Amino acid sequence: MPRGRGMDARTCPMNIAVAGPLAGSVLLYSAGSKTTTYGMCEKVALAYFACMAVVLSFHTVPNYRYSLASLLIPFLVAAAVALEARYSVPWSSVLRDWAPLGLILLANREVEWFSGKPALTDLERIRVRWDHAVLYDAGFRPTLESTGSFIPSLLEITYLLLYTLPLACMGALYRYGQHSRIGSAAMDRGA
Repeated sequence: MPRGRGMDARTCPMNIAVAGPLAGSVLLYSAGSKTTTYGMCEKVALAYFACMAVVLSFHTVPNYRYSLASLLIPFLVAAAVALEARYSVPWSSVLRDWAPLGLILLANREVEWFSGKPALTDLERIRVRWDHAVLYDAGFRPTLESTGSFIPSLLEITYLLLYTLPLACMGALYRYGQHSRIGSAAMDRGA
């Protein structure tokens, strides 16, 4: 199994984390010879979603369903990890590798649950003043508009790359047979 996701009773006789690839892993579930451990990405995701559940439970949210969903997300992630480890098949292991990318989008969406009607903060007011000063007062708006759609398209492509770069990196690790490094490539090494 990749990244030591499953161990037999000989490797971990009393459900104690062992040295080697599982050092620092959190033991979640043990039944028979299957043992579930969290990878680093899963630990970060669970910690984040658990913290968000606590914070959202004390925060007034626009819809009660957001609070309920925020409480369920950490349990659903933990259950998915346990089920994948218990009934692991090759495609579920690949899905488990790619799932943190989907959780990034879910985490971004969950942050939006805090906001009701958007209100300008002092920092946003300062940014609006700077935009006005640069674009109108300094005369850069005609310069930007003279390039046509080039600069706005460049900015949109740059923003899009924020979401596609993790996909490209994961794809490259699979392409070059390094899928066992997923999770350790960025998170475990602190890169």
